[in-house]
Amino acid sequence: SVENLSNLFGQMDISGGSGSVRTSPLSMFIKTVVDNSEVMVRFMKEFSRTEQDNVQEWFNRLMESLSNLLDEDKGQVLNYIRILIRQQLLRELFSVFLSDGFYFYVMAYDRRTNRYSEHTTNCKTDLRLFWVLINYSSPFTTMVGPKSIDFKPLQGDLTRIRLKEYLGMGSSSRVYKIDWENTSSAIKVFNSGYDPSNEVKALQFLNRGNFQNVPTYIAHDDNSIIIHPVCERFGDGFQTSHALQLLQLLELIHKWKVYHRDVRPENILLDSDNNRLVLVDWGSAIRITDRYKKYEYEGTSTFASPDILEGNFGPYVPSASDDLHSFVRTMYVLNNISERPDIPEGDLSSKARVIKEYWNDKLEGPLWAEM
Repeated sequence: SVENLSNLFGQMDISGGSGSVRTSPLSMFIKTVVDNSEVMVRFMKEFSRTEQDNVQEWFNRLMESLSNLLDEDKGQVLNYIRILIRQQLLRELFSVFLSDGFYFYVMAYDRRTNRYSEHTTNCKTDLRLFWVLINYSSPFTTMVGPKSIDFKPLQGDLTRIRLKEYLGMGSSSRVYKIDWENTSSAIKVFNSGYDPSNEVKALQFLNRGNFQNVPTYIAHDDNSIIIHPVCERFGDGFQTSHALQLLQLLELIHKWKVYHRDVRPENILLDSDNNRLVLVDWGSAIRITDRYKKYEYEGTSTFASPDILEGNFGPYVPSASDDLHSFVRTMYVLNNISERPDIPEGDLSSKARVIKEYWNDKLEGPLWAEM
């Protein structure tokens, strides 16, 4: 928070002492900033902090513009940026941008007023700030966010669960690693007002049918679901075998008239212990009993099927082809991580038109033939 920011800076120390700082990818990144200040200024003017994917794309394009940096070094820097974007609550707490090669301006978020205040930092604090945002055990990351949560299943006593690690967030929830009955598990904590019952019913149905590649439901209350296993994002490790696992899962659920309705890269995780794909976030899933009934659209517009786009995201009859079109688009993005359409503000028909044009262009290429 704003009132703690100056005190926090004063408490920080750079991990490992000056020796490790000189050789770390982080110090290399800071040196890159200083050595390429003109390029940085130009890119900072374009910077948008409103969408996670825009942040990643922004850094990817920045790296491509730094001609005096080796590709291997760029890769190390990008790995740090990915950690910064995906593992920390960066978008809610800070917007960091550069005015020149020597100063950062930090927009600190005050959760009491829901407003940002600007702070200027010197070069020494620049290093400290980036270390704090990146390092999981730093004063920043150990101070923000809840440390535990009350959990009361429908049949059972109130339990205080310690949150061991923040795993990520989606549009409706945040996910943490916990220990539940001596088993490493994940808990999805939903936003206020969100009803988790649809996801609970979907997982219970899939678990009874012994469907593979879906989370195992353990317990829930009015605000949270506990599931297993604890998964991670694929990164560069997505393989053809994983794509086949997802395709086979979709084939199986479609035989039961179950449709996920939100197949996208963020919902495809890896159970690293078993090298197994896990399709998560079943909150939009539906089982069709009336094949003529229309439903309100739920999902992620970028990955919507042509039929949904033709209807401008209006009521529709869910079908297997919707999930399969989302599957194809997901495969494209996993092979071209920095590419997604720039969706304009405005009415739904304008958004649908832009998305249709984007995929009509992209899926004419080699990937479509391979698919």
